[in-house]
Amino acid sequence: MAPLESTNYQNILTQAQGQLNQLLSLTEGGQTGSGASSYINSVWGLAGNTEQLINGDDSQKASAIQNIVTKLTDLLSNLGTGEAGKANKRVKENDKKIADNDNQAQKTSMTIDAKLQEIMNQCEAGSKSIEDAIKQIQELGGDNGEIGKVQEQLDEQLQIIEDNKQVLNDDSANSKDRQTALKNILGAASAINTLVTNVNEILGQIEEQNAIVENASTQIADLSTGAAEILAEGTRDIQENMAKTGQLQSENTIMATESVVKDTAGATQIAIGEAMSSGPQAVVAGATGAKYIMSGNDKVNAGATLMSGSVQGLQKLTQSVGSMGSYLTEFANFANGIGQFAEGVTELVGEYDTTANAMITSIGSWDVVTDANNQLQAYVEEYSGGIEETVGEEEQNKGQDLEIGYTAENNIFKKFEFDTNIFKAASK
Repeated sequence: MAPLESTNYQNILTQAQGQLNQLLSLTEGGQTGSGASSYINSVWGLAGNTEQLINGDDSQKASAIQNIVTKLTDLLSNLGTGEAGKANKRVKENDKKIADNDNQAQKTSMTIDAKLQEIMNQCEAGSKSIEDAIKQIQELGGDNGEIGKVQEQLDEQLQIIEDNKQVLNDDSANSKDRQTALKNILGAASAINTLVTNVNEILGQIEEQNAIVENASTQIADLSTGAAEILAEGTRDIQENMAKTGQLQSENTIMATESVVKDTAGATQIAIGEAMSSGPQAVVAGATGAKYIMSGNDKVNAGATLMSGSVQGLQKLTQSVGSMGSYLTEFANFANGIGQFAEGVTELVGEYDTTANAMITSIGSWDVVTDANNQLQAYVEEYSGGIEETVGEEEQNKGQDLEIGYTAENNIFKKFEFDTNIFKAASK
């Protein structure tokens, strides 16, 4: 194998430097922090002699060249034939490092993605429960909701009481009409009592929805915090893998440098060996020449193995860099998605509060309605008992077919004086 031209060698270094710059761009694009530049630059510095040979000042280039020449000299003096085997082992170890680092990053990505997806699912479920709560509240409240219907029914029953109270309290009215009026009043009072019970049940439903919204919003807030911690953990792990990728990039460029040195040494040894094995000196130095040729071929093969391994390694690392960059992009997308859920939930909770608070305000008067109903029920009970007493035991013992509060003989009806305006004042 002929020595590689310096331009080819520089292309390899340029490719490696380009990939490291891409790594830097991806990490900063993924918003992993300003520390990306520092560790990338630090990792690239590991190239040592290689970097100094291409970009260093005269002193650094001289030092790098001296180190390479020293290695070359050492190789020329070594007539062993184990270089190719060592090169194969080194390439395999290098490939394993790259694969292990790539697999570790992939495992991290899958683990973090699964955790974040579960958080997204829980956030979606929480958001849905708040939306359902809003619908439930909207059904309960409003002019067309259950509360509006209950208010209308209350007004109707109060009007029934007022209309029939006039008949009941009119002494000139027909006894049967007064009896019917009393029945209507008692029926309306019973209906109002049922309405108040229904409103209390509606209040219980509102409290239930309040608890659902509170739990969902609290859960999503906790999930957002947990997502931030998971993202930080995943980003940190991927950064470590990226740092390792940078180190492996440098190791591969150094391996490429060493392949050139070994190839040069091998080619030189082959040339020396061939010179020793030809012409008159072959009788004396032929055996030594054969050793040089064997050693040279071994080094050339080692150089070829290292160069091939380096090029393939850089290609694999290029793919790793792209994959890790995509992992960070996925993390950023999850972060944005969860953040949007949190913002959406904040808006939903605000919408719920607006709807529920307006409804609670409208229902607030029902606390007074409940008190008014208690007074009505007590009055009706007392009134009914008074009417029964006026009938008298004597008439009941005669087996007369009497309705409550009515005697055909006396047409006795107690004045119904309950003021329904306390309901109307409460409902305003």
